[in-house]
Amino acid sequence: MSDIETEPMPLSGDRRQHRKLLRFDPTVSSGTVMQLVVLVGGFASAYATYQSDRATLRLEIEQIKASALIDKQLAKESLFEPKADVRKVQETITSVDKTLTGIQARLNAAEKGGKP
Repeated sequence: MSDIETEPMPLSGDRRQHRKLLRFDPTVSSGTVMQLVVLVGGFASAYATYQSDRATLRLEIEQIKASALIDKQLAKESLFEPKADVRKVQETITSVDKTLTGIQARLNAAEKGGKP
């Protein structure tokens, strides 16, 4: 290690010189301050608008999801109705088929019995 130790730099004897370094630049005017305030206010209002839009979109998405669930449930229910109708049609066809088979058997029996 080096033998040279660094010591803190002593403050200058003139306190006014030290204070002068901490003062704001005299060219900063009220217009510059106003521009900064307007800029910060603009960013704040843009962020608030963004948050509001996000909340609105979140609400709309939740409503769409709820609507989709209702539509899905209605679609499931509507699928059961045609299935029941198809079963009824199948039962009717089976009944008609049995009736026609019975009528054909009677006609065959009548034709055999009517002919010597």
